Amino acid sequence: MNLVLHIGNKSQTYKLLETDVVELAITASEPSDAMYEYQKLDRERLILVMNRVQGKLLREKEITAQMLNKHKVVTYDEQLPLIRQYFSAVFNAPCESPVAAVCPDIRAISTIIKAGIGYSVLPDYLCKEGIAQGELVSLGDVGPENDIYLVWKKGALRHPRVGFAKDVIMAFANLNYLTEYPN
Repeated sequence: MNLVLHIGNKSQTYKLLETDVVELAITASEPSDAMYEYQKLDRERLILVMNRVQGKLLREKEITAQMLNKHKVVTYDEQLPLIRQYFSAVFNAPCESPVAAVCPDIRAISTIIKAGIGYSVLPDYLCKEGIAQGELVSLGDVGPENDIYLVWKKGALRHPRVGFAKDVIMAFANLNYLTEYPN
């Protein structure tokens, strides 16, 4: 069995499934197209994080959209999907922060923030270690939760290797959801 990892936003991920480039996808969006089947894999909570120097200066202040909009943001997509979702849920306001960096690999964003560049909104599993080690500072209210799905085209599980891969992935379902969220 070969494992090839593709990263991308929602439209890129579903395009890879649609064109049979991939057989399984992990996504934070429940598929709406009838051509797909899925299972809930896990849940993530969105956390607003900033580098430790700026974050410690702001930790005791009330965190507002207006205040954050004076700071640069790091995102994985120009449309600011997680950041927009957080701002909408927590502040009922848009994010108007200048974009410091766009990094399509969301896993690298915490490293960029740790280096002292701006803030971001990340899933808890990508920032809780940095928060625990004091490299990142969690600010404001904890954001909304997203369900994470394992998605495949209908009929794909007829292939034993795809069914096996799905079963292996699902054996690790809810590992994040069952752990504690960072403070």
